Amino acid sequence: VSLQLRGNFTYQKTDILDMDEAANELWYKMNKGFQLNQSRGFIALGLFKDQEDIDRSPSQASLANKTILPGDIKYKDLNHDGVIDSNDQAPIGYNPVPEMTFSLAAGLNWKGIDFSILLQGAARSSIYLQQDIAWDNFWGNYYEEHIGRWTPETAATATYPRFTKAATPAHPNYYKSDYWLKDSK
Repeated sequence: VSLQLRGNFTYQKTDILDMDEAANELWYKMNKGFQLNQSRGFIALGLFKDQEDIDRSPSQASLANKTILPGDIKYKDLNHDGVIDSNDQAPIGYNPVPEMTFSLAAGLNWKGIDFSILLQGAARSSIYLQQDIAWDNFWGNYYEEHIGRWTPETAATATYPRFTKAATPAHPNYYKSDYWLKDSK
């Protein structure tokens, strides 16, 4: 009888410790102190419930010159100027390359019969969902995630923005944000 057991664990982090870049009063716009290839985007606060909610919130009208409607994603005004624009994009999520990888391998050999198993995984990485995998799409195919879409009847419980005709990255609902950023477990 022969028994084998092997394990592996790797941790890597790529913070930018120093970088020659112009100073910026918006600290979150700097690269120094953040990860290499850090994802950046808007921070979602949920969905607009109704027109009154839109009227009380910072203006998102400058986003692609689209009319914001109930059921659209509400973004955080990071610089507190009352307008949602590129100055409100910040680091979001983890780097797409996992910070941790690990594995465990085991093997058993008995009278010429081999049995082995390999378990492996990765952690602390993010993936940005887009197009058919996330958005309501041009072709009309819908997925389980779309069941929770916003409608006037589901305004209080919706987990997905209102449907838009022929969803494209040009619509503010589909801008890069933590709404579409998922842990890539």
